[in-house]
Amino acid sequence: MAEQIGKEDPEHFKARDEGGMAHPDDDLLLAYTRGQLDKKLELIVQQHMARCQGCRQKCIQYQEDNRKLDILAEIHKTIQHWFLASFRGFSRSKKLSGDGQYYVWPALHQR
Repeated sequence: MAEQIGKEDPEHFKARDEGGMAHPDDDLLLAYTRGQLDKKLELIVQQHMARCQGCRQKCIQYQEDNRKLDILAEIHKTIQHWFLASFRGFSRSKKLSGDGQYYVWPALHQR
């Protein structure tokens, strides 16, 4: 059966271990953890992971990494929202810079 899976999708199952088992590449495993695979590839990866502890471990690590990235993205969005809400707008200085351009300085809200 391991040979059959590798033959069904040879593009994503290039790596082989000592026993000859074909393994999905990291891009495919990452897409699997993000729910980005079509049903056929998802089923193929699930069948492989039922037999392969190494690929299951990779997926567990990818899921943990995805959760951390989601948290960081949420923090970034919150900070960005707070930062932008802290500005009244922008004001131009009266002086021109040496290259003929205006400097633009943010004006912070006074609370």
